[in-house]
Amino acid sequence: MKSKQGMGWMGLAVAVSFVLIGSSLYAVTPSGEEGAPSLRPAQPLAQGDSLFMAGKAHEAADFYEMALRDNPGKPTILTRLGAAYARTGDMEKARKAYEEALATEPHEAITHFHLGNVLAALSLWDEAIAEYRQCIALSPDMPEVYEAMGKALRTKHQISMVRHLEVQA
Repeated sequence: MKSKQGMGWMGLAVAVSFVLIGSSLYAVTPSGEEGAPSLRPAQPLAQGDSLFMAGKAHEAADFYEMALRDNPGKPTILTRLGAAYARTGDMEKARKAYEEALATEPHEAITHFHLGNVLAALSLWDEAIAEYRQCIALSPDMPEVYEAMGKALRTKHQISMVRHLEVQA
């Protein structure tokens, strides 16, 4: 365990210790009311990234949520959270995270692409196509966007054809 002396609230000295549990680094800081120390990941964003890369999207989402508590509304964290939720199959939460990220950084092409993929997974074809178009407008050199938009357009067309045939029957 390593300790680091720092200046806390109102210039008071605060001791912060770091402890390694498994492969995770935690910060041990004084809590407030009862004086018992609290244990929380020292770098939740980095921990989330490591877990996400290791294929542990559920656990990564927990760390990204923790990072968001420290940095509310930060688009880069929201985008990573959206990716983690999408990988777990929770498309509604992924959608919400991507939409929150875009509310702050609307010119982030890759986030429009990922939101389009989530909307396509939810069968919201018009919305998905709109996100793909926005992505292309911002960054026209992403071939995967054209492919995804083509699939969305074909699927939307096929659904329209089926509905048209059902009406005629």
